Amino acid sequence: MISLSLWNNIFMGGTLLFAIVMMGMPRLPAMLRFFALSSLCLAGLIVTSSLMKGDEQPYAIAIINIVFKVILAPSILFFAARKVRASMALKFYLRPTATYFAALLVLLISVFVSLRMPGVPYLSIALVLLGLVFMMVRKDLYSQIIGFMTMENGIAAYGVLMIGGFPFMIETGILFVVITGAILMAILSRHVQELYATGDTESLTELTE
Repeated sequence: MISLSLWNNIFMGGTLLFAIVMMGMPRLPAMLRFFALSSLCLAGLIVTSSLMKGDEQPYAIAIINIVFKVILAPSILFFAARKVRASMALKFYLRPTATYFAALLVLLISVFVSLRMPGVPYLSIALVLLGLVFMMVRKDLYSQIIGFMTMENGIAAYGVLMIGGFPFMIETGILFVVITGAILMAILSRHVQELYATGDTESLTELTE
């Protein structure tokens, strides 16, 4: 029988692995799929870490994470893109190979930071930096949203691994803000798509008013 500690490590690895694979995905459905898988592993991490710390009821927050970040956010972005007939091919500043190289550098930096700051979990540092780099190397609005939400996954991982998770109301409030931001960005992407027939963020430089 697999121990709770092993499951915890599996979910930690899955959260990070799927976030890394997501960075090089050239199409929107694949990117959303790997983000959902990463968030699903994070929900599993919430459960196992909470049980290891003695919390008998960690399932509510895990379910909320699944509803918001595994189901709602990817669905909203996908259907928003389909509604305006946006191209499913995403825009890169870097090619996928160079993007994965940047992800490798992020992992190395995360190791260095975690060694210098032993109290900060490696997973949370890596996710926050991966989300930031993801937003920098992509040119489309959908990737910007997912990059931001990946950073939020890193903050959630910090809360789980360091303090056993945020209080229920705080976690719910954070997720509500995140999903509201996803909805607003989906609306913005629709207007950009209608105006410029592209989801390229470079078009936003022309929106001065």
